[in-house]
Amino acid sequence: MRGRFFTDRNNGAAPGVVLINESMAKQFWPKQNPVEQRLTIGKHVGPEFDEPPREIIGVVADVRDGGLNNEPGAIMYIPAAQGRDGVMALNNRIIPITWAVRTKVEPFSLSAAIVGAIQSATAIFPWPTSAP
Repeated sequence: MRGRFFTDRNNGAAPGVVLINESMAKQFWPKQNPVEQRLTIGKHVGPEFDEPPREIIGVVADVRDGGLNNEPGAIMYIPAAQGRDGVMALNNRIIPITWAVRTKVEPFSLSAAIVGAIQSATAIFPWPTSAP
């Protein structure tokens, strides 16, 4: 919606960046553009979560992953390459990594192609051998 999305340059060696959703932008920056602002994640949670502030590089549309009848909450996204081990381990115990795909065609017609693209993007996670 505003700003930019992640690129290959947003790797583990690069300064930390974050995308936020529209709900988070409205909640915490109601009268200003949050792009280029700084956001601290994990402060005071524990040493494995503490990290320097990240730059907000973009605002993305809300995803109603909690159900179509529920208002979306404030969400932030970080590049997987910049995820700290402690944070990633905690997140995966609470809510595993989720991929959202928007399409104009019948979603299940793309299942095999989507699974293939995710498999080629990362070898970190075990994936099923066939599309759901």
